[in-house]
Amino acid sequence: MNGESNTNQHAALHSEVKNRFGVVPNFFKLASESPDITENLWGFAKFAYLNNPFPSLFKERMFVYTSRFCEVRYCIARHVGFLAGLGHPSGDAESKTSPVELIIPLLANPLPRDEALGPYLELVKSLQLSKSSAPEQGSQEEYAIFVCVAHLLLFTDRTHDCLDALKEAYSSEDLEYLLVFLTFIRTAHYWTKIHPDLEMEDDLRQLFDVQEKLAEKIFNDPEAGSCELSTQLQTELYTLRRETQLMAQVKATNTALEEASIRKDEFLATLAHELRNPLAPITSGLEAMKIAIKNKDLKALEALRTTMERQSQQLTHLVNDLMDVSRISRGKMSLKLGPVELTDIIASAIDSVATKLEQAGHKFVNDSAKYKSIVVKGDPVRLIQIFSNLLDNAIKYTPYGGEISLSVTMDATNVVVSVKDNGIGIPAHHHEKIFELFSQSADELEAGEQGLGVGLSLVKKLVQMHDGNIEVVSDSPGDGSQFVVRLPTVEFEEQALTSKSEVEVNNGNSCRVLLVDDNKSAADILGMLVLMLGYSVDTVYNGRAALEMAPEICPDIIFMDIGMPELNGYETAQLMNQEAWRRNTVLVALTGWGREEDIQRTKEAGFDHHLVKPIDAEQLKNILHYISNKDHAGLERYLS
Repeated sequence: MNGESNTNQHAALHSEVKNRFGVVPNFFKLASESPDITENLWGFAKFAYLNNPFPSLFKERMFVYTSRFCEVRYCIARHVGFLAGLGHPSGDAESKTSPVELIIPLLANPLPRDEALGPYLELVKSLQLSKSSAPEQGSQEEYAIFVCVAHLLLFTDRTHDCLDALKEAYSSEDLEYLLVFLTFIRTAHYWTKIHPDLEMEDDLRQLFDVQEKLAEKIFNDPEAGSCELSTQLQTELYTLRRETQLMAQVKATNTALEEASIRKDEFLATLAHELRNPLAPITSGLEAMKIAIKNKDLKALEALRTTMERQSQQLTHLVNDLMDVSRISRGKMSLKLGPVELTDIIASAIDSVATKLEQAGHKFVNDSAKYKSIVVKGDPVRLIQIFSNLLDNAIKYTPYGGEISLSVTMDATNVVVSVKDNGIGIPAHHHEKIFELFSQSADELEAGEQGLGVGLSLVKKLVQMHDGNIEVVSDSPGDGSQFVVRLPTVEFEEQALTSKSEVEVNNGNSCRVLLVDDNKSAADILGMLVLMLGYSVDTVYNGRAALEMAPEICPDIIFMDIGMPELNGYETAQLMNQEAWRRNTVLVALTGWGREEDIQRTKEAGFDHHLVKPIDAEQLKNILHYISNKDHAGLERYLS
């Protein structure tokens, strides 16, 4: 009686299957001794596959693509048959079929992985999809979706990236339907995997006898067998591993955030300290200058001026380092590369710290002069910055009366520059961290030295941008430090050397200057400097006044601030560019903003050049020299 009941149950099920597919796949003839299993499998197939609201042809083509990865080839063969018209795709009698020419490309290419996957992820993210519609059959959009689904099926290391891409393309509800469909595909793969004796139906054998190219793609696919779904343990192990990795990542991220917060607070406190260091003597010096002027004490005035100049340079150096680190971090710094004589670079770096060396009472040994005609490809300004920062660092962390040396050697392809001191040294565990931004060792802080921890980070980044490397050698605290820089050399004959050019002071040619800045004190002091250099100057304190003044005096050059009330620098420049007199005037933005995007914005507003405050006397002298001699090409080279 039981056997008869099972037979009737199977007959009813097979009838229903045939009504939907047009054929009865052998897939549903398995487990005849347990009809309940087959019936439940059919019920799941209807819910997740046949009645799933995605378009029928889209579902079937996805089934074919993902079935590539199953070792048992029955599954892919049967669904290729549905697509080719041997049955109804997705059990839909009204569905169109796919010509063989559109089926073969689904089986032709290896699954994109690693870098090759990137374009497909971006394409999926850009799509706006729904379960009621699908991309065109055979389109790149369709293939990109199939690729992402395959990575979900295979549990690759890019599974989560693919899932994130699909989340952007589909609504949450639609994505759930897609995942339910994928779950059934996984079930079908598992079912065929544990029934390797599944035989293909006669209609499929005839199809592949005729379509040999199609048969070749199906039965010789190198992707076959890459989907191992036969054990639940694999999935569990994968899930456990992913969860462990995610927990470790969360823990590491939280630790990093806590450390970053601590370092941020330490940095802000140190920044306040470092800014006060030069500001205090500048403030005190201004008060002392009042007394010196009253007493007509010129010697005291000069001493005060020298001190304030040195402190102003320190303040400017601090701000410039911070700006440079920011530019490099955002990928906004570019180098002006050319062949340069290294001994000239080192000489300039030494000159920049000469006063500090003298005040610190250090003995300085320099043997770089023995190497002449060492040429490296680099940016002269940034190379000087590298070595002056290393020397400044050595001076700072060496007690009074210490010894600092700079040596140069050569190897096969590099020049090696070493800056060595006998100062406080750096413990071994801090050798790598010393190059991190805002990093300082406990020994530095205990020695009473502050600093922002910016200099060495900047040096390392600049050295790397010159295709070089830097390392620190310090055996133990108290034994000093040695920083070793290696830079690739180039042939001397490669091209003319980049050199610094000094221009002369005003040779008597006229130059009329207009200054525009709402900071009255800054404008007036800069105006006094222009007068002292021997040029005529007019000063106004807003954009409207500049627009009124400029046509009257027809200035040769205008230095203009950006952040002014009512009419800012950009707006003023755009209005000036509409005037006839502007053709003979050089317009320079003089601003505290120095990011690449700021420079681009002033260019778009019509400025000829962009300078970052403060402008020093030497730079101003050189600019006015070129203007007074009508040497605009020379000015362009000087400021480029």
